[in-house]
Amino acid sequence: MDYFQLEIKQQELVKLVSKEKSSRVVVVKIIDFVNYIIESIDFKFAEAFICDLIPILNKHLNNYKVYGTDPNITKIVVKVVEKLKGFNDLNEYFDVTNDPLQSIKEELSILEKSLNGDEQTFYNKNSFYFPVIEKSNTIDFKIGLIDSLKVTLILKKKIVNDEFIINPAIIELENRASDQIKNSWSVAKKYVKDNYSVSESNFQVLIQFEYTFAQYEGNSFGIPLTIGFISSLLSFYNLRDEIYFKSNIISSGAVNADSTINKLGKEIIKTKVNTIFFSPFTQFIIPKEDENYAIEYLENLKKQYPHRNLEIIGIKNLDDIISRRNLIDIERKKILLWSAKKIIKNKVFILIAIILIVHSFTYYILKLDNNPNSIEYVSNKIEIINKFNEILWMKNNSLSKKHLNTVQNVTYNISRLIDVDDDGFNEVLLAKTADNPALILYDRNGKEIWNYIHTDSIETVTEKFTGIFGVHGIIDTIHNGARKELLIYFQHYLYYPTGIIKLDLLTGKKVSNVLWHPGSIGGAILFDWNEDGKKEIIAGGASNGMNRAFLFSIDHDKLKGTFPTSENYLFKNIELADFNNYILFPKTDYAEHFFAKYNAVLGKPIIVNNMLSIGVFEGKANLFEADFGYSVRLNKNLFPSLILVGDAKVNFRDNLVKKGILNPPLTDTPEFINTIKENILIWNGSKFVELFMEN
Repeated sequence: MDYFQLEIKQQELVKLVSKEKSSRVVVVKIIDFVNYIIESIDFKFAEAFICDLIPILNKHLNNYKVYGTDPNITKIVVKVVEKLKGFNDLNEYFDVTNDPLQSIKEELSILEKSLNGDEQTFYNKNSFYFPVIEKSNTIDFKIGLIDSLKVTLILKKKIVNDEFIINPAIIELENRASDQIKNSWSVAKKYVKDNYSVSESNFQVLIQFEYTFAQYEGNSFGIPLTIGFISSLLSFYNLRDEIYFKSNIISSGAVNADSTINKLGKEIIKTKVNTIFFSPFTQFIIPKEDENYAIEYLENLKKQYPHRNLEIIGIKNLDDIISRRNLIDIERKKILLWSAKKIIKNKVFILIAIILIVHSFTYYILKLDNNPNSIEYVSNKIEIINKFNEILWMKNNSLSKKHLNTVQNVTYNISRLIDVDDDGFNEVLLAKTADNPALILYDRNGKEIWNYIHTDSIETVTEKFTGIFGVHGIIDTIHNGARKELLIYFQHYLYYPTGIIKLDLLTGKKVSNVLWHPGSIGGAILFDWNEDGKKEIIAGGASNGMNRAFLFSIDHDKLKGTFPTSENYLFKNIELADFNNYILFPKTDYAEHFFAKYNAVLGKPIIVNNMLSIGVFEGKANLFEADFGYSVRLNKNLFPSLILVGDAKVNFRDNLVKKGILNPPLTDTPEFINTIKENILIWNGSKFVELFMEN
């Protein structure tokens, strides 16, 4: 094996993927190279070629799209990534607090079921799906992915013409789509006017596309956009009919001003049929002129997966879609007032009129209340909701379903509603949105006020870390005189260095020194826990240098310095912080058996029966797949008073004990709890010592 040539290939790959816009292409190219390396040479040599690629791989795995991709490719991706995680020396390169592999595996399972004829429901009646062709700088063939859009209408009496706002505001997308948006809007308004009695109104039209990372070609989202416009207009005017696509339907085709549908062409339709084939959709609406070729190409694909249930439906114009009840649901609202209109009599007319006025007023209050009242994480979306449970606007979410389900209160540290300027309306703070390392403050309408990305440089005796530190969490706000300050924590975009700072909440500017920590923070709160009259930050996570879960407490006005760790992880020229407590929690024999490098405190500390409760997760390299761990309850002095292991986790470990794989005692015994207690370490001012030896 010519190692010099391997190094050249590795450097060429890094250069190539740095120019590539498609995350799927980046992932596949890196996986191909890594798979070749680990299969061809001894691992102790392979690591040198692999370690620099893992941070790039991690970043793009978050944007890897299963739907639209041959499952055999995705299976190789999953296999190689899991193999990399199995190497203990590479664990530290993977972010234990955010693992995209789980959601990839979940989508892969859904896709395989669809390909085998087991229909999977894929439906959100307010979303309108379409395939797009993704541009790539490094491959000469076209690939596709699934996107969707949502439409929101806001009445604007003071504007002369309708205004269109595209979110995300990608200039290239807006310019290219301008004619299609105007055509779709014109066709939709004409349809509603021709079929219903409505008044002329001017609107601000918000078109929300799901994904922000791809560069798209063409204007073939015309069909879903037009149906989306019609659906939104019917809803806005509170008409009795509601129009939506039925479940598992996706469409593609540009709509002309006369409502006819343009031909896509052979190459484009081939790519799009291929994309839809490898997805859960069961009906694909396309221009009539493309139908025969699309069916021919579909039959070719079905030779490999003969049980795949996918129907190609060719249409000539908009009426051809709306008239088909196998494609479109036209629902009638079951509202008593609609029946009452037909039987109005003079003696009850005034009463019914009052009821209608109250109903209409309530409806417009629901629609016009744009004050955020709650934040919900639904699938891959962050929904901003008013007090009437109406969705005001949305952003993409980077957290996997496993992440959201495993860690209690995980969203506390990544989103917050705050009335920043005391005007009675809430602003929205969001961290860890999809493909965005910034903390962003939005106004109530979803318009960005400011964003903060930390840039810095810090080093140890062996490594230097520079560049972007993505904001991973929001701790809380605190008043400093008349100024509202925001406590946040951030982490280097590739590695473990983490910091805590204060921002001016009004401007988003940094107003404090940095408190550094050698390892990721999994959750934090601001609270006067020790009741000394001053609030302290209590945070937990993983200490990379000590390979243990940690919990610390520090007064909020002492943001300076760093925390103790092993020698190679000490930050140079940074003094030790003036903290209150620093505790390290041990890995159990269960974690050691599975070669897990770390355990970690994940989620914000919570108060239970006047005690502080934290969860220590362990057992797997990806802590969001952790099947073991324990809870610790701490008193006002932050002394661990109680250690608990849940019943399900007891069973996991006890099964291994009974099989002779792990040594006794059984888990739900004082003896096992003592093995944890005896290995808890605390910083005594000069070194780590056993906590229960000290006390």
